[in-house]
Amino acid sequence: MGNRILGGGISINFSEAESNDPENVIGSFFGDEYSNQSSNFFISPYYARFFKDYVMVGIDMELGSANHSQQSQYYNRNYENNSSSVSFGFGTFLKYYFPIHGDFGAYVQPGMGYLRTIQKNSYHHYDTLGGESYARGRNEIRTNAIHMDMKMGLYYFIFDQLSIETNLAQVVMSASQGKRREEDQQNGEISEGEERGSRLNLRWANKISFDQLFTLNYYF
Repeated sequence: MGNRILGGGISINFSEAESNDPENVIGSFFGDEYSNQSSNFFISPYYARFFKDYVMVGIDMELGSANHSQQSQYYNRNYENNSSSVSFGFGTFLKYYFPIHGDFGAYVQPGMGYLRTIQKNSYHHYDTLGGESYARGRNEIRTNAIHMDMKMGLYYFIFDQLSIETNLAQVVMSASQGKRREEDQQNGEISEGEERGSRLNLRWANKISFDQLFTLNYYF
């Protein structure tokens, strides 16, 4: 095993759902017709090196994108909603290894970082018979966030230079600030404002994905 490490995770997800109710059942949540499509991509590479036994310091990056499209029709009214986002960030971390038995052990990883996100949303609600629009608009939100987090998990060395990790839990504290621009295309109105927020989240590894549950590390 070397004293430097290259690692990271990746996640690619696609989903699609459709519903068609030819009998026009009143009270149906999705109405007569409904379709929903979403996709997202996330990659999180990092580099680190040991500066003493069982303790390393490193830097990481994250890049992600997401798209969501939803359309529903209730009788002659059609509702279209679309959203897309791109995010980019970087940070630094410490990683403490706690060997349990042989090639198996646990780790704790405190870190901090910065994240830039650009999100765009649009909507259009209209009459499918007469073509009359009830609402039409779009908005854009740009935010900058800083965060501190603590990851906890397990590791296992498959070979001397390759290990696999499971990120079992993560505590995240974050604060964000940004700007919002709203455009009401139906009434020709534009408004701008600020976005501020803070969060404290506890995340559990509750799905199978190579950014959340499995991470590969190469030591050299």
